[in-house]
Amino acid sequence: MKKVTVFLISVLAFVCFTVPVNAFGDTADEIAPLVGFYDYKNKYQAGSTVDTCPAKISDELTRKIQDTALKAYQVLGIKTYARMDVLMDENGDVYCLEANTLPGMTPTSLIPQEAAALGISYGELCEMIIEISLKKW
Repeated sequence: MKKVTVFLISVLAFVCFTVPVNAFGDTADEIAPLVGFYDYKNKYQAGSTVDTCPAKISDELTRKIQDTALKAYQVLGIKTYARMDVLMDENGDVYCLEANTLPGMTPTSLIPQEAAALGISYGELCEMIIEISLKKW
């Protein structure tokens, strides 16, 4: 059995990013609520957040966020693709919040938006995911 260390963080001020892992190119999407913090209401009520893709952050910070997402992906043993949600606190420390192994795939969901920002159509994205899955399984 693998030993996994779990820790809790208390983050009052943070920035939320999403990172697709093993689906297509390198990108990170910043999610900023218009009011309050990124809670259930802001996540699912249309127009409650501003999604910036790619995030307007330095290349160094983008790599740090992507590395954190990739490490969590690997530790969890995910085999195909996922959307990893990552938090950055006011000190610049980065934490993986969650792994979404079946992220939303509607045209307005985050992974399709991130793909579109890289010039990948929704149909092309779906084909890429199928190809990744066929190679793994």
